[in-house]
Amino acid sequence: MYTVRELITESFRKSTVRGLTDTPEADEIKQALSTLNTDLDQLTAREEFSTSKRAVRVSVGPLGYVTVSDNGARIIE
Repeated sequence: MYTVRELITESFRKSTVRGLTDTPEADEIKQALSTLNTDLDQLTAREEFSTSKRAVRVSVGPLGYVTVSDNGARIIE
């Protein structure tokens, strides 16, 4: 199993921040993990990178409410 620590360590090495045999310190790993999480949060906030979020435009009718359903045939007005 590939761990986040391995990902961060490999990223340090590939970026030439560290030598091929150097291992980042715990504080560096912690900061890199924080940066990775921030970047991932920013990406998943974008519609094209998130499968669980949808952007929906609706017009609120005269009744003043919106009904959301995956199956319009099941909505009773």
